[in-house]
Amino acid sequence: MGKKKQSLEQLRMNTKLRSDLNDNGDDLIPPTLMVTGSGWWGPSTNHGEKWLFVNGIGGEYFWLQLYCEKLRDTYQRDIQGIFNRSDGLLWDLVECAGERDINWGTNEEQNHLIQRTQSSIAAQSILEDQLSIALQDRGSDGFVVMIAYSQGCLLLRHVLQKFIKGGSYQTAMEARLRVFTFGNPSIDWMGTDAQGNKTPLCEHVNHTEHFANERDFVAALGVLRNNQEEALRQAGYIHNRSSLFINRGEDWVGHLFGTQYSLRKEDYKDGEYSKLLACAGGRAMER
Repeated sequence: MGKKKQSLEQLRMNTKLRSDLNDNGDDLIPPTLMVTGSGWWGPSTNHGEKWLFVNGIGGEYFWLQLYCEKLRDTYQRDIQGIFNRSDGLLWDLVECAGERDINWGTNEEQNHLIQRTQSSIAAQSILEDQLSIALQDRGSDGFVVMIAYSQGCLLLRHVLQKFIKGGSYQTAMEARLRVFTFGNPSIDWMGTDAQGNKTPLCEHVNHTEHFANERDFVAALGVLRNNQEEALRQAGYIHNRSSLFINRGEDWVGHLFGTQYSLRKEDYKDGEYSKLLACAGGRAMER
């Protein structure tokens, strides 16, 4: 008899990274981290805002910390990182490949193509939990700033789709949630509402911005797959609540968030209109 087929979710991933272990060699895979601390500017101030970040492919805890430190030092905010642990580039790319076919009917059908590893499913669950907590915080009326990079954009997309289809946190999302993606590999930024109608995800949040290097091969397969404005509108990337900022600089080539993505408004076409980039130096996010 043949062997029963297994999905990636059922496979036992047993690779160990140094960041998975504590000083005693015991398993330590923390789901989130909070990067805080004073710099030359003094104590961080979040202006009543909650800032979250989820990493992308090839994620190791050490790199997540460095990414969050980059955001903290640029924006002078405390940053909560959501750890999307990698099981290796091969598995990460297989999962991402499930979103590639733009001709595949509905978003739900596209999502069913994805083979998910346990770590990816766990990261999405943690992201959903932390975003839910932030949106339900009645003690603050500040923005919830959600930053996603690379494969983390796909996890965020799944969470937003679930919220929108289920009608969860509708008022809070429209009033407070601001979404910012970097190197987004998703072919569109769409979902379905409670009635099953296709809808841009950006219509259900307060504000959205997408950032991409023109010569980022991952973005070229996703957010930059088409450079025609009408096609980008149909894909949910350009909208009266959403903007796409492209870095065409010769010195900014590649996909790495830490070293190959700029947070300077001068490096993006029309970057002076970005609400995220304008927060550099600790400025409060514009309404």
